[in-house]
Amino acid sequence: MSSEKSANVVPTAAAIFAELILEADTGRQTKDPMVGRRATLVRLKEACDALDARRRVITAAGVESYLEGQYGKGAGPKAQSIANEKSKQFGLWHYLQAREREQIGIRPRNQRKQIATVIDEVGDAEQRDRLRHLHAESELNARKLRRAQMLFARISPGVDFDRVLASWNAGDGAVALPAVQEVDVQHLKALKAAIGALTDPVVLDRCGLRYDGKRVERKSGTGEALLGLGVVSGLVALHDALSGAGRLDLDAYDGA
Repeated sequence: MSSEKSANVVPTAAAIFAELILEADTGRQTKDPMVGRRATLVRLKEACDALDARRRVITAAGVESYLEGQYGKGAGPKAQSIANEKSKQFGLWHYLQAREREQIGIRPRNQRKQIATVIDEVGDAEQRDRLRHLHAESELNARKLRRAQMLFARISPGVDFDRVLASWNAGDGAVALPAVQEVDVQHLKALKAAIGALTDPVVLDRCGLRYDGKRVERKSGTGEALLGLGVVSGLVALHDALSGAGRLDLDAYDGA
């Protein structure tokens, strides 16, 4: 930037970009418009504009992701390349930081930087890669936890997952879940017998009833249904769920 600028004045993103473009134009040029310093700067600005328009915090990782989606993996600047220019007087990193500062209504009120931004600012390349790995691992674990919570809710409806987890963390690792009442085998036999009777043509005929595959109803007169739609199939599904067996073979029912 010009030496006339006061050191206490924070340059705007536009001013930094203009300076970088001027610097790029005075350097060695290439005939390919997609290659070279100017092209890199133009893509960086495009990515920042797009992230800002989408109301997303501008970060080096976000820029890299956007450019890969638009131009493929070979397009720069990469997040690493941006971070590498932190030591310059003005570079890609400074432009990105200025764009992030100038975002309106997106950054948290307390101005705490996003994790990805903080990682990008780490000067040591090895430490930066290590932090990125840990951050990715943390994100993966968070997704696994959400999946576990969903599965837990299906297996044990009504159980407070957070309370169970807190109990686990506070105790010795032994967590007692609410006891599930066991289903007696005699109950299963009774249910199977009821299903068999409700679907057996001979038994139903003696009572003036019939099963049409959907309802158990009177054979004559008003044809009033004893069991409506879904009742018999629901009983079969209940039996299967309680017994852990496959679908009950009603045709082979033995009345046991």
